[in-house]
Amino acid sequence: MLKGTVGCMRLCFAISEVVRDLYDGLSASVNTRSCTTNSFSYRVGVFQGDPLSVAIFNSVASLLCDSINVPANRHHGYPFSTCNEKNRYSAVADDAVLVGNTVSFCQSLCQQTDEFLSWSKIEAKVPKCRAMAYHSRPSGEFYDPEIKLAEEVVPFVERH
Repeated sequence: MLKGTVGCMRLCFAISEVVRDLYDGLSASVNTRSCTTNSFSYRVGVFQGDPLSVAIFNSVASLLCDSINVPANRHHGYPFSTCNEKNRYSAVADDAVLVGNTVSFCQSLCQQTDEFLSWSKIEAKVPKCRAMAYHSRPSGEFYDPEIKLAEEVVPFVERH
């Protein structure tokens, strides 16, 4: 993921190699008083608290937003009466909101997101996601759109 992200951002080769070397090819061994294990590799992703983690995360999140904000999607967002723009997504930290004017377009956004997550080797945490649709006429009711992300149905936002 890091290699692809820094490549998409067109960072110079030297910087991308330094960033990649901080996270790729990590290995460890376990030392006790009586023995030391052989070295083994592990993948931990970006270290929480690492000063670069925020920049790397923002870079990846920006690529997701760019992949959704393509010209083919511009007319499908939810139109707000106060402006001419149509909202298709909103992102804060590691949370994203996908918005569409039809259930089929929302499913399309989920498919695009799923393709991006697959490319970036990020796993969707579908049980933490929520979906909701709204019939504006005639009933004005909320309902479960039964959209899928990563081949799982996104849970409906339940009313309490």
